[in-house]
Amino acid sequence: MADNKGPAIPPAEPPRRYRHQRSRTCCCCLFSVIWKLLLALIILAVIAVLVFWVVVQPRIFKFHVNNAEITQMDYNSNTTQLRYNMVLNFTAHNPNKKLGIYYDKVLAKAFFMDTEFASANVIPFMNSFRQDKKGTNPMSGVFSGQQLIFLDYTQYSQISDDKNRRNFEIYVKLYFEMRFRLGDFISGTYKPKVKCDLNVPFHNATKAFTSFKTTKQPNLSGAYYGPAIPPAEPPRRYRPDRNRSCFCCLFSGFWKILLTLIVLVVIAGVIFYLVVQPRIFKFYVNNAEITQFDYNSNTTQLRYNMVLNFTTHNPNKKLSIYYDKVVAKASFMDTQFGSADVITFMNSFRQYKKQSNPMSGVFSGQQNIFLDYSRYSQISDDKNDRSFDIFVKLYFRMRFRLGDVITRTYKPKVKCDLKVPFINGTNAFTFFKLTKCDIDF
Repeated sequence: MADNKGPAIPPAEPPRRYRHQRSRTCCCCLFSVIWKLLLALIILAVIAVLVFWVVVQPRIFKFHVNNAEITQMDYNSNTTQLRYNMVLNFTAHNPNKKLGIYYDKVLAKAFFMDTEFASANVIPFMNSFRQDKKGTNPMSGVFSGQQLIFLDYTQYSQISDDKNRRNFEIYVKLYFEMRFRLGDFISGTYKPKVKCDLNVPFHNATKAFTSFKTTKQPNLSGAYYGPAIPPAEPPRRYRPDRNRSCFCCLFSGFWKILLTLIVLVVIAGVIFYLVVQPRIFKFYVNNAEITQFDYNSNTTQLRYNMVLNFTTHNPNKKLSIYYDKVVAKASFMDTQFGSADVITFMNSFRQYKKQSNPMSGVFSGQQNIFLDYSRYSQISDDKNDRSFDIFVKLYFRMRFRLGDVITRTYKPKVKCDLKVPFINGTNAFTFFKLTKCDIDF
């Protein structure tokens, strides 16, 4: 049997001893430099974004429905045809002091009782417009026509009720395509959605006028559609300009460098994985036995004696493992009753490539714990069955070594559900089945 301790290592932290050695491989040096550059660029990018946010103070646009009316809403249940006529007047406000907004396209869809019945082009591409800083502009959507839709009895009877009440509950959803402008820089296209729950008045010749509850708006600052812009994509026209502000150039440069470094790190990570092919270690319980497990319900004292033999295997061809410390905790019916130091710092060891090493844990002593009737009666049943269901959780402190490079400390957890044989003078020997444990890295 191999020595359980293995080759000894000095108590000092190995990474500090090897980190500055010149024998590190070129691949590891390159990976370390790329990682440090990436970290520096991430910090710079975060700072740049914070500065941008403080200087520009971007805010989302505001949208209101300031007038609405329905003059027709007739449904024929025989032909499933709905005739409708509805007009909505909107107001869009740009609260930003340094950002302009291009409204490229706005499409509105109207719903009655969760059923879509109409759509309208509020802003088509042909008359898109630019909204200046702190500007407010009106828009309107006309929903008029007929639509074949199926409405059940509840829905089309609600139309008559709403006509009598002279008010329809309409849900409108608007789909925007917009861009933002800062100086001469124009962003990519964003596609926000706006949702409006409306109580729309019903007007016709026989019904009295009912007002729509308006939303308070700032004074309008432009014509209906605002200044027109060409159909061509503005970002392509402005990106090559040399009069872009220094801040925008700096921010764009940081972003491009950061993206390049991320791609390089991903490529380096893929190469590292393909070359090294790191794999998680394997852990087994190959023998276990309990020779004492007695509980006194009067004193709530549990006396126990259990021995577990483990085997750990390193499947890696290029990585060795330092086992610095391993602590095992044993539980019976969700109650922890004992712990054992499987590997301490005094007998830590290095496991070489493709190697297996044994470990053992001895759980012996007494513990004051409270077990209810169902639990301590289960002890007697398990003694008669000559087998205990024991759950063992092991806490590892380990490091990995590739060439002369030693990683930081990792702390995986290993979970083992065991059926441990109960052995004493009166019971015959019971065989233990080799158990593979789950590793939570």
